[in-house]
Amino acid sequence: MPSVVFDINQKPNNEQEFLRWFSQKFNFDEKRYKVYYEQTTKGLREGFVNSVFWKKIEDNLREWDLSYLIDKKVHLVSSPTLPMIVVKPLGSLLNKAYRKNILQNNNFPLEPLGGWVNQENWFDRIHDIIRTSFEVKYLDGVKFLEEKLTETAQSVRCDFYCSYEAREEGYYAAHASLKMELPLLLPDWTQKDYTIEMEIQITTEFQEMIKSLLHKYYEVNRKTIKDENYKWQWDYQSEQFIPNYLGHIAHYLEGMIVEIRDKQNS
Repeated sequence: MPSVVFDINQKPNNEQEFLRWFSQKFNFDEKRYKVYYEQTTKGLREGFVNSVFWKKIEDNLREWDLSYLIDKKVHLVSSPTLPMIVVKPLGSLLNKAYRKNILQNNNFPLEPLGGWVNQENWFDRIHDIIRTSFEVKYLDGVKFLEEKLTETAQSVRCDFYCSYEAREEGYYAAHASLKMELPLLLPDWTQKDYTIEMEIQITTEFQEMIKSLLHKYYEVNRKTIKDENYKWQWDYQSEQFIPNYLGHIAHYLEGMIVEIRDKQNS
């Protein structure tokens, strides 16, 4: 517990104030909880890596690449190896709780729509604690791989849903939600089977390169409270203008590249 009492009805102005507010409101001890969180997510990650779903993808990815190569005369991926399974660090999870509880909460000091996000429910509410990302070479490879992953999930009876992101900020990717029953370590150090929702992203190598170049900008931007009436499209001197339009331009160019490629093949 924090040594200085924080008024929980006063809206935190930054992440440091939020951590004091969060600790007091939800009786959260970050240092103690971190030990539990790291052990829990380690177990979830291992359970996913050893799942039938992931093993099937490992067995089939090379075949999918060959099928795409025969059809399109180019490879689906640069290397038919499985991507890394990533665990969201506790700091990133707390940052997400800050955005949902504070930045995006117009009801404060009341709870946001859907309720507070805290350590009691974020394994239910946050769906990218365990996540991975596939990078394909061409734009149409996103749809191709999404269909293969959907077929694999159905074959092992896992719930799988994919949405195609096309944001105003110039972000393009397919975001898939996968639900799987995995052993979850509880705060009392007992264990039970629990349905965990995980995220699988599918994007192109080009979009991923742009995303990595602009990572710092995106991190700062999403922590900022935005004026609903502000139109960044008309503020060419803003920090948003160039990176956002760069994402749109990249998506347009990728579409043109695929169109030219297919015309040459035909």
